[in-house]
Amino acid sequence: MRPRYRLPLLPTLLISAALMTLVWSALTGYKTVVFLGGDQVTAHIHQCETHNSSRGGTHTTCYGSWQDSQGATHHGTVDGAGSSDSGSDVPVRALGNAAELDDGLTVVPYLIVEALFLILTIVLAVIVVAKYRGRKRAPFPPGRLPGPVPRAWPPRRR
Repeated sequence: MRPRYRLPLLPTLLISAALMTLVWSALTGYKTVVFLGGDQVTAHIHQCETHNSSRGGTHTTCYGSWQDSQGATHHGTVDGAGSSDSGSDVPVRALGNAAELDDGLTVVPYLIVEALFLILTIVLAVIVVAKYRGRKRAPFPPGRLPGPVPRAWPPRRR
């Protein structure tokens, strides 16, 4: 059974790219706020766990604790820390229970992916606008217009 209505491909791709850009912007914004707005503190890495991923690689998650500028102790994951950091003190940027290494490299991949999504959205928007704007400019194909040709003047009488 064939569907009655088929969504146009280009506008659907444009809407999908725009939604992906918005969602990724929220994640990138959160990571950037944690990095730029977080306190520069020292965290103690208690343990690191290495997990096998479904794609054949490994992923390391490190857990640690730190004190913020008000003296409250927080526990959580430390993004960017590796198994070599286990048992040591590392400089981090911490905001509440979220912490990232203070080297700034944890934010860079998010910014790169954000830029790629933004470029994809802009390119699709230009293509969609060019395609649908062109439809209104040339309603007829080049050549003779359809229908009879009107006479420019009435015929002479003899």
